[in-house]
This record gives sequence, structure tokens and C-alpha cells, in this order.
Amino acid sequence: MDEKRKEIKIVFTDLDGTLLDDNKEISAFSKDVLLKLREKQIPLILSTARIYQTAERFYEALQCSGIVYCSGAVVKYGDRKSVV
Repeated sequence: MDEKRKEIKIVFTDLDGTLLDDNKEISAFSKDVLLKLREKQIPLILSTARIYQTAERFYEALQCSGIVYCSGAVVKYGDRKSVV
């Protein structure tokens, strides 16, 4: 069977318990892999229960395209911000 490889259009990731290690940091390997998404023009969106102020450093370090925070109550994509 000839299966076509599906193209990745967007990546979402959680922070706590997923991307962050036990020290609440992003490993160098993970950061490198996620920054390569930007090179391929694949948007990276953080999704977290945290408030923006506690997620901001990860958002900036990974050069994310957007963030869903406050358990989904607020969505920021590029320059746009929506409160649900």
C-alpha cells in the first residue's frame, strides 16, 4: 500500500508534565527541535493552564506563533488576542 506522508500544518504542546522537565525547564534537545519548526514555517502553539506571566518566558524562548493560556480562557495568535 502506498501511503502519502501527511504534512504537519501546526503543532500544539502543553508545558507542565509534557514539555517541561522536573526542573520546569525545556531541554536543549526539545528547544532545538521546536525551533526547527519555525525554520519550516510550521506554527508552534503553547497550550497551558498557566497565566500568561508564568508562561511568557517559554513563549518567547521558543518563538511561538501563539499561546492558549488560563486553561483555554485566553488565546493569543500573532498580534491578536481573544478572551473566551
